[in-house]
Amino acid sequence: MLTRESFDSDFHHGEYVEWYEKAKEQEHKFWVDDIPVQQHLLQLFNEFKHKRPDIVVKPSNSLKWDSVGLKVFEGVSIAFNEAPDVVVGYLEGCRGDSNEPKYTVISERICNEKYSDYNKLYHTKTTKKLTLAIKNALQFVKPFDLDYMAKKESSSASHALDTLKEKANDTLYYKFDADRKELFKEVSNMVSAGYTPRTPKFAEMIDIFKAEGEMMKELLAYKPRKCFVWAKVDRLEYRYDDEEVVVALNIGEVPEDIRNKVAVLQIADKNSPIKDVGVRISESTYWLFV
Repeated sequence: MLTRESFDSDFHHGEYVEWYEKAKEQEHKFWVDDIPVQQHLLQLFNEFKHKRPDIVVKPSNSLKWDSVGLKVFEGVSIAFNEAPDVVVGYLEGCRGDSNEPKYTVISERICNEKYSDYNKLYHTKTTKKLTLAIKNALQFVKPFDLDYMAKKESSSASHALDTLKEKANDTLYYKFDADRKELFKEVSNMVSAGYTPRTPKFAEMIDIFKAEGEMMKELLAYKPRKCFVWAKVDRLEYRYDDEEVVVALNIGEVPEDIRNKVAVLQIADKNSPIKDVGVRISESTYWLFV
């Protein structure tokens, strides 16, 4: 039976356990590892696994009633041994409306022009032919490279930097409700000149600037160089802004600065940025701030 770590929530794991036990009780015949599945999904998976034995499989959230009243999975998510936490696509197999087999491959790499780009089917290819489904899976469900992952997660780096600046922005721009550039220049000058405020509001502002003004200036101007790091099972890949990807096959090949920052982020909360260190995006991917 699969563990909680294979699921994105306790609810989905609990649902899986329930239907796993019922499938065992009813001697269900079609399984992908410990996942009870539709017959056509098993056919598609076995053929794909034969071609790509390095895949890692997890259940998707697509459950469907079968002919004997048992709820089984009609889809599985696919990752690869080199990065088992990074899902690169999905395989689905079931009976269609006319009781014919229906095989579906889902991948970010697919751009199906039959649908608009906001349609949920835009990233899918569906066919009745198993051989064509295998061809689609081999073409589109394959490992991501570091350049693709860095581009995919680029917004995470921007969000992390915005989060670091959030407190300074909130204090400076919203709490005092004034034009940002003029406010900062004027209050900084007032502090330097030894100005004594007459109103409680400005007295509070002056106190904040005395205590946090330099920190706010530093954070608002903070534009670090970034480095995307992907720690795979058998190697570590990284790339600084506008540079080539570097592949390190052992820990001794990884620069000390990168090792130290990754070590800090491994015990940090996900998506919680640390100034001059970086932010952890997933179990294996990181943005470092240099």
